[in-house]
Amino acid sequence: MRRSLAAAFAAVLALFLIAATPGAACACSCVEQTDAEAFADADAVFTGTLDDIDEEGFQFGVADGPATLEFEVDEVYKGEVSERQGVVTIGGDASCGWRPPEGERYLVVAYFEDGELHAGLCGGSRALDEGPIVFDVEAYAPEPGESGLAPFPVWPVVGAAALVAAAAVWIVLRRRRA
Repeated sequence: MRRSLAAAFAAVLALFLIAATPGAACACSCVEQTDAEAFADADAVFTGTLDDIDEEGFQFGVADGPATLEFEVDEVYKGEVSERQGVVTIGGDASCGWRPPEGERYLVVAYFEDGELHAGLCGGSRALDEGPIVFDVEAYAPEPGESGLAPFPVWPVVGAAALVAAAAVWIVLRRRRA
């Protein structure tokens, strides 16, 4: 009985560790594009000051998990953008995530994914002091209000709970048969 319990626990632990282990590290390399190309591919383009970074914590022991960049928006060039707009970015530089310093003004080129705006190193977002904005469109004011923050990623918690529940059911069934 103890052997089967230990084996079940080891199997569940091994599955969780395999699922939770980060993949191989990859360096980010971007294909260069013009502002016009980035603009054409984007769902939203705006300028604003980064005033907060909401780190979503450690992702399976990796310190550079997703974060929401909160911008105070000045002007909008494309899309529906709020006065205070959150933009989700993935991990650090190695995974093409974008972690600019707070308090500076940026051109943000973003796309929608799962109902949220996302941006990264390769999308065309940059500091405004890196060059003039070259779009053939007029800027307009942002929409009043705030965008929502990114939700907490619950799939890892749900997956772990499902594994524990499956192991418990398996143990109970084994006990009843014995």
